[in-house]
Amino acid sequence: MRISTKLVLAFILAVFFVIKTKAQTELNSIPQISIGIGYFGELLTHPGIVLFSEIALNKTKNQLVARINFIGYRHKGHTRNYFVLPEIIYRRNTKKLNYWEASLGTGLLYQLADSPVYKYRQGAFIKKKSGWFHFAPSFGIRYGKNFSLDNGDFLTPSIGGRMFYQYPFNDMWLLRTGFDLSVSYQIK
Repeated sequence: MRISTKLVLAFILAVFFVIKTKAQTELNSIPQISIGIGYFGELLTHPGIVLFSEIALNKTKNQLVARINFIGYRHKGHTRNYFVLPEIIYRRNTKKLNYWEASLGTGLLYQLADSPVYKYRQGAFIKKKSGWFHFAPSFGIRYGKNFSLDNGDFLTPSIGGRMFYQYPFNDMWLLRTGFDLSVSYQIK
């Protein structure tokens, strides 16, 4: 499944401008459970998509949130990458329903070669499986804003960045960076 970066960005922009919003300033009305979608880019040149779900563990100004991310991105001509990343998030909410957050996570990164892989055995090249699993701890920061919809639910655009490690990478740790632009919708 190939999704264009322009298509994902157009979708996110359409959601921002089409949905009618109204002001809401009560902290106790912030979302408890949300789902979201967004653009994920590793080094800006490796485009992808992120799908996530999050559950708020409390409804205070200093909030703890559990989130699971499903990320797919491609390094064209090299690898297709699939990343499952559970995170625990510290979120600082403001009275205007903006928020800043910091996250810590430990994920599993699966890399699949973007072209056939062969190994040499007994005088011949033999095609082999090309997928590898990697341990991938992560640290991220994010800024977002909750918009209250006419039906009382929330739409939350956010932008964030993260650093994550890939281990093993030639028996070492490889530092990777990524950013995402996403939107989430309250389901409870």
